[in-house]
Amino acid sequence: MVWLSLIIGNSRLHWAWWQQGQLQATWHSPHGGPEAGLGNFPPALAACLRNRPWQQLPLYWASVVPDLTARWQHQGLEIPLDRIPLGDLYPTLGIDRALAAYGAGEKYGYPVLAIDGGTAITLTGIDQQRQLVGGAIWPGLALQRRSLAAGTGQLPLASWPAELPSRWSRETLGSIHGGILYATMDGLRAFGADWQRQFPQSRILVTGGDGELLTKLLQAEGSELAVVWDPNLAWWGLGLVVSNLRET
Repeated sequence: MVWLSLIIGNSRLHWAWWQQGQLQATWHSPHGGPEAGLGNFPPALAACLRNRPWQQLPLYWASVVPDLTARWQHQGLEIPLDRIPLGDLYPTLGIDRALAAYGAGEKYGYPVLAIDGGTAITLTGIDQQRQLVGGAIWPGLALQRRSLAAGTGQLPLASWPAELPSRWSRETLGSIHGGILYATMDGLRAFGADWQRQFPQSRILVTGGDGELLTKLLQAEGSELAVVWDPNLAWWGLGLVVSNLRET
């Protein structure tokens, strides 16, 4: 059985292709409605479709963007928050956070802390009983860069350096790099250390578009925080939700 899944994120559409319950490939496309299609989907999927319209495949999707949610309402099946089998989820919790935390816990074990480095950096903690403990949200790395450039008269929009810069810089770009990266790193380490004091046996998983960079920051010299990078946490969660739906 071939099916597709979609997570409508704040910055773009995130796609996944499944076959026989196994994740085959993931990719991204710009924001848009069903009329925009799948974007640059994998050639292997095109071969699998054999000129069949992708709309004929089962589609399971979730969204954190209300305006786009309305445009997808009549396409496939929307996965609502109450389909995720975690306890104490509050109504405004982003379903992307819930899916990532659920996927992390089911794949790596509970308790678990899921860190998502997307448009926003989010932390979502789940205890041994699969109950939400809580979390945190602050601007993602790109959003921090853009806000500095947009909200000031002289600070440039800075791209990231190849290596972690010095914490103390004598020029503007280095100061921006160091300020954002070290402040983010120190904040995540503080949250992670507090989480591990409460749940010493917990795993800490990192995902999202900037997740690999955040993992490198958290694993930089001097860190005692053990983290694992997995770009597919939300897909593991969504895949399990869909499997449960298909069995009922």
